[in-house]
Amino acid sequence: MKRLTLLLAAVLPLTLAAQIITAPLEGDLPKGSIVYYLPQTGLHVTVTQRTIVETPGQFARYAQHCLGLKEVITQESTRCEIASVQATAFTRPDPSQRYCIQALRPAFSEKAKSIPPMPALKVVTTPEGLLQAVNMEPTAAPQTPPCHEAKPCPEIQDACCEKAPVSAPLTQEMQLASSTLRMAELAAKQIFSLRETRLALIQGEIENMPSDGAGLALMLQQLDETEKAYTELFTGTRCESCQVLQYDIIPEKGRHRQVVFRFSTQKGVIDKDDLSGRPVYLSLSPRHDAPLTQVRDSFMVERPTKKTPARMEALPVGLYYYHPVQTAFSIVDAEKKTYLEGQCCFAQEGDLLFLEAASDIKVELDPATGAILKR
Repeated sequence: MKRLTLLLAAVLPLTLAAQIITAPLEGDLPKGSIVYYLPQTGLHVTVTQRTIVETPGQFARYAQHCLGLKEVITQESTRCEIASVQATAFTRPDPSQRYCIQALRPAFSEKAKSIPPMPALKVVTTPEGLLQAVNMEPTAAPQTPPCHEAKPCPEIQDACCEKAPVSAPLTQEMQLASSTLRMAELAAKQIFSLRETRLALIQGEIENMPSDGAGLALMLQQLDETEKAYTELFTGTRCESCQVLQYDIIPEKGRHRQVVFRFSTQKGVIDKDDLSGRPVYLSLSPRHDAPLTQVRDSFMVERPTKKTPARMEALPVGLYYYHPVQTAFSIVDAEKKTYLEGQCCFAQEGDLLFLEAASDIKVELDPATGAILKR
């Protein structure tokens, strides 16, 4: 019995050492504690939408008769298409992963008074409150893999532009024509005349030739524009315009497909709650086999709640953090057309782990993923 008493006396000062304790913060901040957040990763999605407006020409029904053209615009139409989708990752504090950390000295009668004072607890966080380091200086930059920027849709590579309509000059003879067919024949005659003039310029068979190459190029450009304007009286016009829309989406843990927006060929990109368009999804595929720089030497745990098993109460928690998972992601529509593919470390997809409470916790974390970088 005496030997047991001496053994307890030797061990007791060690067990009474002040420990770094972390707990979920759901109410008021305890005195002397510091708040930190674990991160959640989102995607800033930029969608470029192209709107195409087709208008038939005034002489569309005479295109084959006058010019031998079969492929012409015969009716008005407006349609939309997704020109490109791009995404970049961003990090923000997760309001559901909010913790307070403090150094607690056990209240244990006379023995607690003999314990040396605990050094000041040094906790470094980002301006947003994401944890960077405990009792050590953080490095300058995170070391975890960044999000790979997505590529545009491979099927639509040409740049968007907005075209101003050009009117073809109607001659006096065309305006005085007795029928639309006669007007179309005169317009076609004008097209052939312009082509002959351009050919004569190129061959140098015009009396008043431009004095330099710049003048010749200007005349050829004007002839081309005028011929195009007359030709569009038969073929019709096709005008394009672009609109850029942006969305922020934060994937939920365990939910590997979420609607980002919806798309309609008539309305274009619309809100995800508008059921008149087909859904466009963010699809996630966690890669648990992907190597990441972190030693998994602690305990996995569900986020503590009031219904947490008694084990959490028996085992004090020193620090919560994430073990991140490299995740492949894509943005696809309901017809399985892929607009974007990439890889990213989504912090909230990782496992929530914790270190046991101790007086000598020294760690550096990646504020972008919540992972331990150095111990």
